Order: sequence, then structure tokens, then C-alpha cells
Amino acid sequence: MSVLVNVLFCLPPDIDECEDSPDICDGGQCTNIPGEYQCLCFDGFMSSEDMKTCLDVDECELNPNICLSGNCENSRGSFICHCDKGYSVRKGTTGCTDINECEIGAHNCDRHASCTNTAGSFKCSCAPGWIGDGIKCTDLDECSNGTHMCSNNADCLNTMGSYRCHCKDGFSGDGFYCSDSDECADNVNLCESGNCLNVPGGYRCECDMGFIPTPDGKACE
Repeated sequence: MSVLVNVLFCLPPDIDECEDSPDICDGGQCTNIPGEYQCLCFDGFMSSEDMKTCLDVDECELNPNICLSGNCENSRGSFICHCDKGYSVRKGTTGCTDINECEIGAHNCDRHASCTNTAGSFKCSCAPGWIGDGIKCTDLDECSNGTHMCSNNADCLNTMGSYRCHCKDGFSGDGFYCSDSDECADNVNLCESGNCLNVPGGYRCECDMGFIPTPDGKACE
């Protein structure tokens, strides 16, 4: 028993390398164990074979696709993505994420155009009634170019971004469909001293003997 006690008391005291050299495990946490120490490495580092050093992990080399739509730059314990135009690094994600320029108002589409997000960019399209490349849109004159839907018996009036249809005199309707108005039936007092004859868009008077039509044919005199 006395021999064992003497042996124990002869052992040199353990040296706490972690306390003596706080930076001994740069990139990790030092754990003291009898006679030595070990490094428990943080994310972005890996232990050496003897577990006494933390080595930087080159994420760019380890995963070539880690910065899709950008360039990867290794840094100590981590990496940096330098994103292509139209992409950015979003908080809580790795790699490059497409920027929705339409959503955040970072586009230059005309106010009369719609914005559509695309991968790394966006597209502008002029709204109906407007023409252009989407960056600049001008009014489309449907009345002049014949793309309107007005009735043949209506007048087309161009408006900004659209047009209106008005039935011509002698016709009634919404402008897209115009029917002939029977003036003779609507007003039996027309063509006094004669007979009223309805014609498309108007009427004319056939006068009794002894009377002649006025120059416009709308009355007898």
C-alpha cells in the first residue's frame, strides 16, 4: 500500500494546455485531458489527425455548386458568395438567390407596362392599348390602325390606352352594335304633306303632288 502511494505522489502534475495557451485550438474549443488536449472544431473547420489543430475547410473546393449564379471566395471558417447581377445573398440562406425586381420596385418598366420576373432579370410588356418595348409605352390608336371593334355604323374615338364607339346619327346601340333607327315610326309628324320613307341611318320625304322635297329631303315645301 505504501509503495502505491509513493508512486502516485511521484507523478508530475497535469499541465492544462488549454489554460496555458488559450489560442491553441484556433477555430475550435480546447478540451484538456490527462497528459494532453484535444480540439473540438467549430463549423467551417475540421480536426487534424491528432486532433490538436483545427484546419480551415475550403467550402468552395468542397462544393463547387455552393455559389450558383455567383463566384465563391473561401474565408477562414466560412466562405463568401459574390453574386452575379440580378442575384443576392439572402439572410438565412446559402448561395445566390434571384432578386425579384418586380416585387421590390427595382425595375424600369413604363407605368403602362407589366413587369415579369425572370431568372437574374425581369421583362417589361406594354399593357393592352399601348405599344412599345415595355420600357417605353405609347398609346395605340386603334381607330387609325383599324384594330377597333366599333360597328360600321359607328364613329371610333381614340382615348389613352383604349377607344370609344358612338353610333352615327340615325343609328342606336352601344357603338359596337348599331341598329338603324326608324325615324318615321318614332315621329309620325315627319314629312307633312308627304310620306316618310325610312332609309339606313335616316329618312327621306316623298312629297304629295304640288309639293317638292327640301334640299336635304327631310321635309316637303
